[in-house]
Amino acid sequence: MPAGYNKKHKWIGEKIIFLTRYESVQEYGYQNYSYRENSFYHPSYKKLVGKVGEIIGAKEGYPTKFILKLNDSNKILYTTAYGNSLNDIAFLSEMDNAKKFIGKTVWNKRHPTDASADRHGYIRCQRTINKFEKLTITNVKWGYGEHSPLRFFFRTEDGVEGYWDGSFSRINDSSNHLLQPFEENWYFEDPHAIYPDWPKKTWDAIEAGNIFIGMTDEQASLSWGKPNKINKTVGSWGVHEQWIYNNQYLYFENGRLESFQSY
Repeated sequence: MPAGYNKKHKWIGEKIIFLTRYESVQEYGYQNYSYRENSFYHPSYKKLVGKVGEIIGAKEGYPTKFILKLNDSNKILYTTAYGNSLNDIAFLSEMDNAKKFIGKTVWNKRHPTDASADRHGYIRCQRTINKFEKLTITNVKWGYGEHSPLRFFFRTEDGVEGYWDGSFSRINDSSNHLLQPFEENWYFEDPHAIYPDWPKKTWDAIEAGNIFIGMTDEQASLSWGKPNKINKTVGSWGVHEQWIYNNQYLYFENGRLESFQSY
């Protein structure tokens, strides 16, 4: 049995929806789906967009093949999962979970989000959203791809509106997309209230995305986010950790930043 098959096999029985595609690719239809197994005939965009169905079966092998059934017509579709995702669909459970956050208050976890259009021309926000800025989730709609199947709409305290594309559970995402997943982009409590005793110098550095010698591991994590990898050594002297961020390395001794380097 191929690696990853067991995980994907659990998708059987999941309800799915065919997502909207950007206008630039709608003419190609849903290229990874066909009405016949091993067929090169693909359903048109208008035939499937917004349709709801269910994953009813899977075939062992690499890549794993899946069988879907549409709710309205009972038509069968065949597709292939390359990696750990099925193209152009979302699991309905994603929306069910995401809707629970409508009306909730969150704080922006990422570095300032530019007030600019994304690569498809859809405006994210009318102005820059600062790190730790307080926002209210106002609505959730389906997004434009399996890696970011949800579009979360938000409003700032001064009434500015915007949106964020992402995933709630990352159940159907094999990418390392910067917008993933939900909990890595939002705090559910004001970080300043969690750590009220930290000095202004520390908060200024964190909000600017900077680090300095003597920072705690919690402070560095708030500033730079979760590292790609942590190497830990435990000895009689205590705990030494190496945090790896692409080509940058942070070195902690017993929870304090002692040095860092870049390549």
